Formats: sequence, C-alpha cells, structure tokens
Amino acid sequence: MLAALDYGPSNGGLGGACQNPVPYSVLDSVELPLPYNTAAADTIAPRYVFRALEEPGRVTAAYGITSSVAGRDGKACMFYNVVSGPADSPLYYFTNAVQVNSGVAAPAPSGPAAKIFPTMDAARAYMQTPEYVHIKRTITSLKIRS
Repeated sequence: MLAALDYGPSNGGLGGACQNPVPYSVLDSVELPLPYNTAAADTIAPRYVFRALEEPGRVTAAYGITSSVAGRDGKACMFYNVVSGPADSPLYYFTNAVQVNSGVAAPAPSGPAAKIFPTMDAARAYMQTPEYVHIKRTITSLKIRS
C-alpha cells in the first residue's frame, strides 16, 4: 500500500514534543481546492506536498495532503500530513505517513510509511519515478463534495 485515505470523525489526536530539529525541505507542493478550517493554528491552504527531514545518515520523507505549517527557519523535528477539516471531519488525510518525526527508527513495512532515502538527492530523484508520478496524480485528484 502506497497511501491511506481517511475522512470522517477523528480517531484521536496527533502530538509530540519537538526534540531533534533537523534541516527540513519541501520538495514538491501543489495547492488543492479542499475544505479546511481557516481558524486552525498555523493553517495554510490545503496542498499536496512531498517533504523531507534531513537526518544524520538518512532522509525521511513523506507525501500527502496538508493544511499545516511544518518547518521554521529551515528546520523541523516533525510534520503532519493532515488537513484541519470541517466539522464532519476535524482531521482528514491522504498520505503515506500521517506524522513524521526526526529520530524515529524506520517503521515496519506493513502499511503506508514514510520513505527513507540515503541522501536528499535520492529523495529528489524519487520524484522522477513512475511510482511517485502515479502517487502524486492519484492524491491530487482527490475531490471532496459537501
């Protein structure tokens, strides 16, 4: 499975303390016409993103939709691929990793998970693969009708 979609009542919250800020990059971004809560903290217009944390010895990257700001001054220790949505779905997502944290061991490959690359150049090269092109096309085709 390359990505998961969830829209409906929230099944819990997100969170964690920022402890290991590392260089952070947005490798791809496309704004999408999706419903969102404009009053939520640190909100941006919903978009498809491919973002990366440059950790010692690896790059941890994830793609999906988001309406949340992640890094400040080129650094972050975590980011969320979720949209702060309307009342019928306070949080919704279409992503390979809902929450990405620096310093976390690679997840088990049983379901969608953040991608691990040896370098930032390898993460950028992934964007040219048929797999990435297909994933981006699929996720950006999402339409939500109210």
